[in-house]
Amino acid sequence: MKKQWNRVKPHNKNKSKKNSYSENLMTKLRNKAIRQNGSMFFDYYSIPFAYYMSLLSERIKEIQDYRKEFWQDIDARIYNEELSIEYLNKYQFFLEKKIEGIISKYTIGYWLHLSRRVAPSSGGDDKRAETVLYCFNILNAAIQKYAVKQNSYELIILCEENIPKMLKGLYLTSGFTEYLPLIKGAIGQFVLADFDEENLLEFINLKMLVYEIWFSGAKKRIISKGANLVVNPKNEDIIDDNRSAELNSLVTNFDRRLSRMQSSATGTVFQGDSRGTGTLIMCQVFSTMNPKYFKDSIADYLGLKIVGNLPPNFTLETFPIRAFVKAHLPLNSSFIKQNNVSFEYVVGVIADLCLSYISKIFVDKNHLTYINIVKRGYQLYKKDEYVSMIKQNWGQVMEYTGIEAHYDKDEIDKAICFLTLTENNANEIRLPTAGPFKIIIPWDNNGAILIDHSISIQLLYNIFHNIPMAGHNFRGDTLEEALKVRKSYLPTNPCKGFDNSSKQIDFSILVGDVLVIAECKVVARSFGILGGDARAIAHRTKSVVEKGLTEVDDKAEWLILHPKGTNYDLGETKFILPLVVSPFTEFIHSFEPRYWLSGDLPRVLNITEFEELISSGLKEVGRDKMLSISN
Repeated sequence: MKKQWNRVKPHNKNKSKKNSYSENLMTKLRNKAIRQNGSMFFDYYSIPFAYYMSLLSERIKEIQDYRKEFWQDIDARIYNEELSIEYLNKYQFFLEKKIEGIISKYTIGYWLHLSRRVAPSSGGDDKRAETVLYCFNILNAAIQKYAVKQNSYELIILCEENIPKMLKGLYLTSGFTEYLPLIKGAIGQFVLADFDEENLLEFINLKMLVYEIWFSGAKKRIISKGANLVVNPKNEDIIDDNRSAELNSLVTNFDRRLSRMQSSATGTVFQGDSRGTGTLIMCQVFSTMNPKYFKDSIADYLGLKIVGNLPPNFTLETFPIRAFVKAHLPLNSSFIKQNNVSFEYVVGVIADLCLSYISKIFVDKNHLTYINIVKRGYQLYKKDEYVSMIKQNWGQVMEYTGIEAHYDKDEIDKAICFLTLTENNANEIRLPTAGPFKIIIPWDNNGAILIDHSISIQLLYNIFHNIPMAGHNFRGDTLEEALKVRKSYLPTNPCKGFDNSSKQIDFSILVGDVLVIAECKVVARSFGILGGDARAIAHRTKSVVEKGLTEVDDKAEWLILHPKGTNYDLGETKFILPLVVSPFTEFIHSFEPRYWLSGDLPRVLNITEFEELISSGLKEVGRDKMLSISN
């Protein structure tokens, strides 16, 4: 017999009878002091969602249930790379069909409303911040791809007359009526109507499926680096890999070295002054979800406090938009050719959308705008009203971004079209690679649009995803310029020997008696890396790691044979340390001495690692890693 899940049991007046789990929960919530003044965190769904979870405590699936459903018919054994990838691709297809089956039942407004009212999480066992962020992006990708794109009929605007419709009238049932005064702050807002614990269970299952997309992608990435897939439905995890201890250490090292975004996926490096007018404050998911890491001076500026030590879902971070634009302008012609719109106007619209809430927060000191951004990550507009405001804002947009594209309604209309989600471009979204996204989402048939600020940085990172990079050699210059905040010791033009031979040293710096030379390698990072594509991963190893080290070692040997030239002199330099620098953290595939400076620092460094190494005075780099010069 199917178990019945009652709404709220009457309070037990018999002291000797043990209260149910639901009764204890309601007592706990009733006794909890919920402050409204200065609070960003109480909302109409807070208590109901906690109650629904109590009803679902015995019904939530295990992630392994989905794995069993697919893998139980696969022979239990170890599979080679080709078959491993084949089965994992089939598993991702299986997962995506289940995700589509859930998401396609409801509108995009419903899913965004619901998903932004639950704290970001991975949905599985791996709770690292990078995994939470990746799963958040996969979920966004799934919503943009599969949700119904029409009026959000599952949502209603709350008013006194609609209280019986909100959450199927839950607040009018026993145990909830006393909370009615607390939801008055939601009057005039969108709320869920026909929603109960079954819908929340559906969302929990969706999060698990999203986690499995990430998990299977992680398995593809490790297999593409040398492991094999192990299938055993009798084991708890059902699928695993047989990575060696060495490969596990290499992957762990790579994960630990991941750094902040310093370039777009094209490899074009951009760096800016975080205090200048060329900086925007942009929204991103607060993936650590640890209150001690939530340091928001904006909340302090507005006089808002965290209640109950619970951080919001999003945080506001500075982004050097002017430096981003300047670095990527050489790609504008290719962008126009591919997309029939100027990159400048597209970035201008994105910047204008950010400036709209920045102005409300800092100029108008609008608390509600700030709270909405850090809690939901999106804003609602009437499209016509928004478009009419762009003209008066465009001068400020040009000032912040540095674009020279003056106001042109036709071009701005094309930019808005490029940034708007449609049925056609939704089909281009890939869940395993989480994108590409659109930031403007049609909300209803009356011209309302939703601006999803939470994916703005990710959108900029991949904005050139469909542009071929062949011939765009300027990208290497942007990396070299990033290093040249320190003056290069050797000429930036080719070093010329007295024997008429020459070598181009991308960047060099003298640290004590050690000349550090850096080979700058810029190779665009494809979506295939996240997807676990073996060819994409092998291409980076070949084109960045192997080629970079071979070239820089050759240049170091040439300098040893040519300590003086027509335009340089190594002087009292005793050693040369040849390194490779990339805009990205590169996976190092072997622990052979050729690839490493120390036990955990490779010879192929990202920008931050290189800067820290130089600042440390080459600390912990042994002389055995350097080449000796005989002057």
